[in-house]
Amino acid sequence: MDVAAAFVADEAVMDVLARLAEELAFVRPDSDGGLLAVNALLMDLEQWGANGLPPPVAIAVADARRLVDAILDSDGRFTAEAIAGLVTWHDWLIAWMLDVQSGSPPSAWQAMEVLAPSNAPAPAAQPSQAVAAAELAHSAETASIRLRLPDDAELLREFHTESLELLQSIEQAVLALEATPDAPDAVGAIFRAFHTFKGSAGFLQLDALRDLAHELESLLDAIRSGTLAVTRAVIDAVLAGADVLAGCTRQVGVQLAGEGAGEPIPLPAAHVVALVHAAMRGEVAAVPAALPPPSPSPSPAASAARVMSNGVAPAVPAAAAAVAPEAVVRVDAAKLDALVNLVGELAVAQSFVLGSAEVSNSANLDLAHAVRKLTRVTEELQQTAMSMRMVPLGGLFRKMTRLVRDLGAAQDKQVRLALAGEDTELDRQIVDRLGDPLIHMIRNAVDHGIEPPDDRIAAGKEALGTISLSAFHQHGGVMIRITDDGRGLNAERLYRKAIERRLIDPAVPLSLAETLELVFLPGLSTAAAVTDLSGRGVGMDVVRERIEALRGHVEIESTPGVGTSFTIRLPLTLAVIDGLMVGVGRERYVIPALAVRECFRPAAGAVTTVHEQGELVDVRGRQLPVLRLGRFLGVPARSERPEEGILLVIELGSTTRAVLVDELLGKQEMLIKNLGRTFSLQSLVAGGAVLADGSVGLILDIDTLLRAPRAGTSGQAS
Repeated sequence: MDVAAAFVADEAVMDVLARLAEELAFVRPDSDGGLLAVNALLMDLEQWGANGLPPPVAIAVADARRLVDAILDSDGRFTAEAIAGLVTWHDWLIAWMLDVQSGSPPSAWQAMEVLAPSNAPAPAAQPSQAVAAAELAHSAETASIRLRLPDDAELLREFHTESLELLQSIEQAVLALEATPDAPDAVGAIFRAFHTFKGSAGFLQLDALRDLAHELESLLDAIRSGTLAVTRAVIDAVLAGADVLAGCTRQVGVQLAGEGAGEPIPLPAAHVVALVHAAMRGEVAAVPAALPPPSPSPSPAASAARVMSNGVAPAVPAAAAAVAPEAVVRVDAAKLDALVNLVGELAVAQSFVLGSAEVSNSANLDLAHAVRKLTRVTEELQQTAMSMRMVPLGGLFRKMTRLVRDLGAAQDKQVRLALAGEDTELDRQIVDRLGDPLIHMIRNAVDHGIEPPDDRIAAGKEALGTISLSAFHQHGGVMIRITDDGRGLNAERLYRKAIERRLIDPAVPLSLAETLELVFLPGLSTAAAVTDLSGRGVGMDVVRERIEALRGHVEIESTPGVGTSFTIRLPLTLAVIDGLMVGVGRERYVIPALAVRECFRPAAGAVTTVHEQGELVDVRGRQLPVLRLGRFLGVPARSERPEEGILLVIELGSTTRAVLVDELLGKQEMLIKNLGRTFSLQSLVAGGAVLADGSVGLILDIDTLLRAPRAGTSGQAS
């Protein structure tokens, strides 16, 4: 089957033409209704087939696209001549397809006489190239947009949310294009994404945004047509343009949120226009020294959660992939959090009902059936609500690709980022708060870890350094690992620096793992000079604080000359905890089950006391320190002898400890409650949970238990 016959037989083509006929039946002169829909359908038609449209159809579609572009570039309204031209085009295409289908000679396409609306400004005399570039740069430098609020508020909200997603997908597609310049569809996908952005901006009369998108579209069109190759200058220009458009779009969100509404939003695009024109001429223009912010904070409007029909937000693809509108519902994040809290309250209320004597002792079969049904529905509702908060890490991970590229270029280093496990899901709140720590660790890997190309070659390595960012599930949580193949951490130098700054006692010996942990001390840096990236000893301590605030833990492994690895352990969610309820004396406490490796009742004499080591217990050949939870908390315990109680082996990273409690009361999923400012200045209690009888159980912080001083040592707790 030849190309023309395949085109005619394609049901998707007929569907697009049917929808175009419907749109064209309702468009009216001096109106913008249906303009974006017609533009989108023409783009869908243009994308048909891996080898392109049949030649006559390709020429006709290009004419229709030029007509719609001209409308978008003017006042964004149809004219009677433009409507007539599009209807004539549509009629010809249907007739051409019928001729091909019947075997008759198809009629040739006659170029449209109406290629621009009559109200479009008349073309001025063409100035010289230098004058045109100067005038365009000047207009770009002084351009701004002003929102029509409140008339276009709803349309602007849609534009803001969709455009940010579109620009993010453009950035990832451009980075993929830089890695594989000969990818056949990448340039076309980026071109269509900019064209979609341009159409939306033109529709809303955001002329400065439309004009800059048109410049970038022209650059990509030159690559598509084969007159320009993909070079570093082209990539820089497109990325810079996407940054400027994204920054301006975020300001639209700020005004929609009520801040500075109605004020003009400047578009600092002069340097982008210069980059575009230089790339078009095959030249390299100077790129501004300042790097864009790696992870701008989203506006309130941009924080809406994307919830798929299966309850999971999708990862943004490398190229702008279309998602069926009916498959996505946008839900405000605050409403989603409120839903999760209400479901948690429902689970607590259910536990009250199940724990009541009237229900537990009742012989009524109908009541027992209703209770079982209530339990099943509540559990399913809770699981569904929690899954709606889960989002894949892919979006966050892919932002780091741009960061690594820009930092490597700024330092003249060859470095790439390898991603794995982007589909791993975490609570949206954790993902939102994980961005800054991750950015800082990636920056450190580029700045401290990866060596300059000459140094790597001299060390027998490839000039191209690699940073790996991966995520995977383990022990009911999520592990995120950042690994580089750079110079590694110098433990001896860390130790000397810590002593010089009086951060540690030189009389206390440290193991290798403890020495590497010094990197998290505030004020400690081994950088030889202070740069705009590092060297002030501020950052890694904040990284650890923020990760621990997410109930997480971070560990380091490093080998000099080979590389460094940071492993972050995080819970799946901040809203619910799978907890073990333990009894100490008359009190009950909750210990996160994620950190409990095993529980057992020790045999008589299994716990021994060693001088300067405190109490130890042998667990599978390892001597673990014992923490008597009652003594540590100041609560009288019922089990004075270890064999009368239960030992919980808790583990966080490479640190393990046995905790002695009186009894194990059970395991259950609990909704975590914030205990307020009263508990904000301590680290022992991580939160509270409402138990089945309505009382509050305190959730103990695992890291604090592991770091607690051992009984019998000089640091014994009172």
